[in-house]
Amino acid sequence: FRPISVAIPPPVRLTAVDLQNLAFCRALVEPLLPESMREEVEETAPQLEELVGAEERRALGRAQAGRVSTLGAPVEPGRVGCLEVLLEALASHRVCRVTYRSPSRDKPATYEIAPREIVQYRDALYLVCSYVPEGGQPRDDYEDITLAVHRIEDVDLLERTFPDRPAPAHAPRRFGLIRGEPFTVKARFTGWAAQHVRERVWSDNQTIEEGTDGSLVLTLEAQSRPEVVSWILGFGSCAELLEPLELREEVRREAERIARHHAGDPGPRTDPCSG
Repeated sequence: FRPISVAIPPPVRLTAVDLQNLAFCRALVEPLLPESMREEVEETAPQLEELVGAEERRALGRAQAGRVSTLGAPVEPGRVGCLEVLLEALASHRVCRVTYRSPSRDKPATYEIAPREIVQYRDALYLVCSYVPEGGQPRDDYEDITLAVHRIEDVDLLERTFPDRPAPAHAPRRFGLIRGEPFTVKARFTGWAAQHVRERVWSDNQTIEEGTDGSLVLTLEAQSRPEVVSWILGFGSCAELLEPLELREEVRREAERIARHHAGDPGPRTDPCSG
């Protein structure tokens, strides 16, 4: 007589609250994923229901109330299979060869990168990565680059690995997705914009000086000049960039171009977008 060993799956120790939180997070993240990954995620709910009791199943149903508005998000979050390969590369620290369609280039470019992390920003996913010379290792003397996942046309997982680079302790959070040389921003906000700014964190170590008329002056640390200009212009006349002065001048020039575009009847313009 020889006993037969049967592998028994470990019990699922998830409470109703655990499942409700997981399902709620799934509802918020799912629209940002490519269709192939969305289908896989949707298949997990029935599998979970088979493993849990009636109370937990009711929790899964209640969590369907969460959703995210994706107006303005990329038409296609990413090419089929690209995000899956990037996630595998992140887990195994393997170099990738990507073909990327940059809006500043006429044709897609292909190069090797070391994936560092995937960031969600304004309803889209971005890959922070290090440049890798062909056949080599990541260049630590280069700034990390940020690629929009929906602009990656192809990605190949290579056999080469790269050493892990632990995140620096207490790395400061700065305004802007694109990483560059940090600089200080000071801006005045009035009306509805002041309340909007007051309710949010824009960078670590930010300061707010309250005015007697309900306005405020926000001082923060940023790392992307184009994003600061776009952010200030988005508040219209309720925002004024005070510092740095050269960026204040850029906001002024861009506002003048906007005013010219809206002067008179709508139609073609002779002065194109500055971007």
